[in-house]
Amino acid sequence: MKMRLSDFKELCKKKLKRKDYEVGENEWHIKQLCYCRYRMLNENTENILSKEPVIIGIALDRLAKDIIGVEDKVFSKEVDKYTVYGTPDLIFDDKVVDIKFSMFSRKVPNEHDVMQVRLYMWLLGLGKGELWYISPTGSSEFDIKPSYSDDSVIYLIENPKNPMWEFECRYCSLHPCKYVLL
Repeated sequence: MKMRLSDFKELCKKKLKRKDYEVGENEWHIKQLCYCRYRMLNENTENILSKEPVIIGIALDRLAKDIIGVEDKVFSKEVDKYTVYGTPDLIFDDKVVDIKFSMFSRKVPNEHDVMQVRLYMWLLGLGKGELWYISPTGSSEFDIKPSYSDDSVIYLIENPKNPMWEFECRYCSLHPCKYVLL
């Protein structure tokens, strides 16, 4: 079999695209609540999946699940008139674990990663969460508490920030947009 790197990346995009849930007007995936709403609703999925750190992160997630022997699963929860979906990396009895690939070892977790774990904790009704960073220069883990409340999740849905974090505009393919931070 002959394959070039470009062929491999195309195959990754096809294989990594999720098709087991749909989001709509009152349906939200947890990742949509953690980042710039404009970008999350408008950026092309293929563009996101073509970025090397994303490919490595998804491959790491799949490898971890394969090693531990757990299936990928989508969870959902109703809150007010909304349905929130999430696909946590790992769940162990009383805690949720999210695994992140990072280019460098981390001394403190990223705020958006903490937010995602806290939302998974809310989704699953768990009081404990962990964030694992794996990088070529070292690994680190962080305990995450507390979970979000129903009211705080509704607030995130109804009051989006564009961008949610300062760094987002640097990696967005939707320039120019009216939300760019200068």
